[in-house]
Amino acid sequence: MSHNKLNLKGQRFGKLLVKEEDPVRSKAMKVKWLCLCDCGSISSIIGSNLKNNGVYSCVICAIEFSKTHGLTGHPLYSTYWDMKTRCYKESSKYYENYGGRGIKVCKEWLDDFMNFYNDMIVGWKKGLHLDRKDNDKGYCKDNCRWVTVTQNNMNSGSRSGSASKYKGVCWSKRDDRWVAKLKKDGKHKHLGNHVLEVDAAKAYNDYAFKINGKYAYLNKIED
Repeated sequence: MSHNKLNLKGQRFGKLLVKEEDPVRSKAMKVKWLCLCDCGSISSIIGSNLKNNGVYSCVICAIEFSKTHGLTGHPLYSTYWDMKTRCYKESSKYYENYGGRGIKVCKEWLDDFMNFYNDMIVGWKKGLHLDRKDNDKGYCKDNCRWVTVTQNNMNSGSRSGSASKYKGVCWSKRDDRWVAKLKKDGKHKHLGNHVLEVDAAKAYNDYAFKINGKYAYLNKIED
């Protein structure tokens, strides 16, 4: 038996507390775990469903929860599950930029959709996207807002694989300088060449705030 086998004993996933490994495997011979739900029932759940697939309660509670709030067809319900998937489902294509770098959902929302709904229904309109004001912090009422697609794009960080850790900054081999630029409406605004990377980041910040205001993504610069 592998010494690297996943051990979930004692861990909590929403309403489920993992008590011990189930000696009975699934039909596909996957490891299952006996979980105590807050309602008092015991469920045997495949480990990957707990770890990656967003199972947070027993089947009975999930059914009752769905009947109670009656909002499974509301767009916020999809937004809620997409948010949790990005943060906790390792097989999600978005996990690397969310859960993979430590972005979590606050306990109040993680445990109860209605807490998320009641906190965020104010200001919501069809077509708006859930956005975190600070991209280095998790999902909670104080750090979330509704924005348009354009505003959401303004608040995205640097591209994966970029030569610079700062958004709006890249290295020019031709000029042997750091270049600052901002893209808006499909057009690039050149913000100068800089010897220091941090100066290019500051130039980007100044212009981004000037045109995008509170929706601008501003690079964090240490003094």
